[in-house]
Amino acid sequence: MNKHLAAIAVLGLLASPARAAAPELIPLQGVLTDDTGTPVDGSITVVFSIYTTEIGGTAVWSETQDLYVENGFFTAYLGDVTALDLTLFRDNGNLWLGVQIDADSEMTRSYLGSNPFAGYAEYCGTVPDHGHDFSDLTGTVDPGMLPGGALLGPQACTGTNKVSGVDTAGTLVCNADEGTSYSAGTGLILGGTTFSANTSYLQRRVTGTCTSGAAIAAINGDGTVTCVTGGGTGDITGVTAGTGLTGGGISGTVTLNLDTAYTDGRYVNTGEASSVTSSMIVNNSITSTDVDSSSVQVRVTGTCPAGNYVYGITSTGGVNCRAESGGGGSVSSSWRAGSASTVILFDHTTDGGFTLEDELTGPSPWQHTLRIRRTDTQFNYHHFWDGTTRLSGATWTIGAEVSYTYDYDYRPVELDITIGHNERYTYRCQGWANVMSCLEINGY
Repeated sequence: MNKHLAAIAVLGLLASPARAAAPELIPLQGVLTDDTGTPVDGSITVVFSIYTTEIGGTAVWSETQDLYVENGFFTAYLGDVTALDLTLFRDNGNLWLGVQIDADSEMTRSYLGSNPFAGYAEYCGTVPDHGHDFSDLTGTVDPGMLPGGALLGPQACTGTNKVSGVDTAGTLVCNADEGTSYSAGTGLILGGTTFSANTSYLQRRVTGTCTSGAAIAAINGDGTVTCVTGGGTGDITGVTAGTGLTGGGISGTVTLNLDTAYTDGRYVNTGEASSVTSSMIVNNSITSTDVDSSSVQVRVTGTCPAGNYVYGITSTGGVNCRAESGGGGSVSSSWRAGSASTVILFDHTTDGGFTLEDELTGPSPWQHTLRIRRTDTQFNYHHFWDGTTRLSGATWTIGAEVSYTYDYDYRPVELDITIGHNERYTYRCQGWANVMSCLEINGY
């Protein structure tokens, strides 16, 4: 991007310390901008050249200087690198200054005014003293020879007005003193004409640190820190509750809780009634291996061949068979299903002097009690056997009973009763829930 001189001024000559007879340096100041008009900042390399023509020609003097530009402003002293020969101003009536910055092309040349030609006075010789004071001068000044065509004397601003400039006619430009005042804005403190940061509002740059194993607990206004030790060494910055949970947090004591609104419809709550619903069970997902056969009877599918009878049902749904023996007997069955009550399953009051009853207690857990109750004394010889207990003769009186409690375990029970010496009744019973079924085989 090319650079441009927004303004340039050639000042009066300066006397060289080594040669006080005539100055050898020409002060020069300028304002440098880029193509967009933005002031340039930084270091530049400048080639200064003096020509006898405005365009073309060969430089009669040249030097290269390294300068620093700040906000566009720079100052240079011509002759600081290559000495100026003051005869240059004596022998040439018009001179132009060319300026080239860095790799840019040389800018339009600037005409050198009368100030540099003051060096020419070295060759004027000694002016004789004619013995005249300034007061000896007479006559008038031709206003036409003055800037703006006016004769100006001493000037000053009136009242409290201050000089703000000089116009092209040489007249002072005066303006009222605006009485500039200062006030501190947000985050600043004003002391006289000096502003400083308000550290109670602004944080001073933090420079404090904590030792290993400590953590920053607070940052002070002056940039130091307050440290604390202890605590964990982990890097957890927060706990987020995932699916099925509530709670969590990023500070303090963090607690997670079960989201029962989410889990109740998906998971079984141990010991909670009705916690399993049909929507939780996938079709065909429960098989026989999932059933506790010690509590639930698997569907009975077994059968017995001809001439055999079922005397037991296994936990897997099979049957235990036994061949029929003796002859002349008959087979009948009876069953009950209902609420808690006592039901007579077989009544042999007239032909055997006893009844077989089932008492249901429940409903949960279901329990059956089978009773053999004697009703008369027409037969004086009785035997009762339930696989464990045997009663006979006078120990089994009218109204006496022998019972077998069936605790909802699905096991079959076999009861044998002998009436007199030749009549025998055998009962094989099986119960589940509120159902009891008994098979009677008599006449053996």
